[in-house]
Amino acid sequence: MKPIIKQIDKANHFIVGYLLMVFGMIFFPVPVTFTLVMLIGFVKELWDDWQYENGFDAMDWAYTCAGALPMFVNYLI
Repeated sequence: MKPIIKQIDKANHFIVGYLLMVFGMIFFPVPVTFTLVMLIGFVKELWDDWQYENGFDAMDWAYTCAGALPMFVNYLI
């Protein structure tokens, strides 16, 4: 089911991307984890596209990746 309030949906994508990055870093190196978060977000959007009409939302994917970005930048610094 698609959310009614888009801002909450974007915040949820950001938070999930961040949490996936934090927990993924326990098991994988940071660059691998960042790549996995991007892949998971993309596959999730493909799933939405398959399940719902006009389901793929590139901005949702971007917010998921943006959630993982702070930890990746911290790794680079």
